[in-house]
Amino acid sequence: NIILENCFKNILNIVFDYNLINLNSEYSYPAIDLGDDNKKVAFQITSTNDISKIRGTLEKFNKYKLYEKYDNLKVLIIGEKKSYKPKIKIDTNYFKLENDVISVFELVKYIKNISIENQKEIINILDKIIGINNIDILTNIESNEVTTIINIIQMLSNSNDDYELTDDKMPDPNHKINERFKEYKECLNGMFIDLSTIYANSYNKVISSLNIGTIQTKKIGAFLKKESVRRLIKFDNDIIAAYEDMVNMIEVRLKKSTNVGYDKNAIEYFIIKNIVDCNVFPNS
Repeated sequence: NIILENCFKNILNIVFDYNLINLNSEYSYPAIDLGDDNKKVAFQITSTNDISKIRGTLEKFNKYKLYEKYDNLKVLIIGEKKSYKPKIKIDTNYFKLENDVISVFELVKYIKNISIENQKEIINILDKIIGINNIDILTNIESNEVTTIINIIQMLSNSNDDYELTDDKMPDPNHKINERFKEYKECLNGMFIDLSTIYANSYNKVISSLNIGTIQTKKIGAFLKKESVRRLIKFDNDIIAAYEDMVNMIEVRLKKSTNVGYDKNAIEYFIIKNIVDCNVFPNS
């Protein structure tokens, strides 16, 4: 926790031009981890996104009269925040629930708007803190298959396409491939095995490293399901023709959204993997 506090202290200082210090370095504060005495802002850094955690932080902040030193309290969630709808209003003069709870995903949006030099500084901070023990996603960032998969996921999770988010049934790839599309099963299994030997490791590294939130995962799934069903109808249930058209569609979108090169076989693996995961060509 202390390592992460220092990591986010440095990142927040760069992004918002704060001068935060780690308040737990010398003595423990009961409700906050970071503080800027000049700008009178304090942060709680936590991986717990429950409203009860936020209420508890506010209670301690108030109990120990920390509002006398800090005019603004913010909570940084290491992960995805919830859609908070508290039964009891908890806003105060120093804290607004709507504005003062920030997730790391929202922090990324702020980072996109700062200078390239500052972005590089943040990459160096992350590399020093988690790069050694992390999968080599940072040091191998030039790897074409890795960057292709990263760009696909970021492109789809940030898409403005309006697809309904639903709670889907459990994936059943065995039924889908062996029964529903049984005339194509040898071809699909062969493609999956061939591509997996090259791209499965990179794909798994990206998925575990990006720590994709629930909403982002649902957005990606909703997009892939809707677009793949359209193509099944268009190609009269010819799954291979529909698959190839899905690959082409992702390739075109990548060209428009990024200025970097890409690995088309990595796109093919992304689609075939999501066929198995029942996002592309859902169970029914």
